[in-house]
Amino acid sequence: MCPNLANQSVYVYYEIYNLTRDEFGQTRYRIDYEIQQDVRSSNSVFGALNSGVRKLIAMGKPQVSEGYERQGRDVWEPIYLELDMHKVKRGLN
Repeated sequence: MCPNLANQSVYVYYEIYNLTRDEFGQTRYRIDYEIQQDVRSSNSVFGALNSGVRKLIAMGKPQVSEGYERQGRDVWEPIYLELDMHKVKRGLN
């Protein structure tokens, strides 16, 4: 990640298809987003041990976590999303 990406936002676009309507004609779904630090292993023994410890510490602790539930009538929906990156640490995420 670029050093100044933390001061910017990430914009995402995707579409959800094949939503199923209930008996009242409504669709429901939940979306969750998480950004976690990607801790890659190293070739050296010390690097591998250090990487393993960092992975254990980082497990289950997203730096950015957002989610929402949506209800509608359409069987497909376009999604436009902005993720605030100010909490994301430098490095691979």
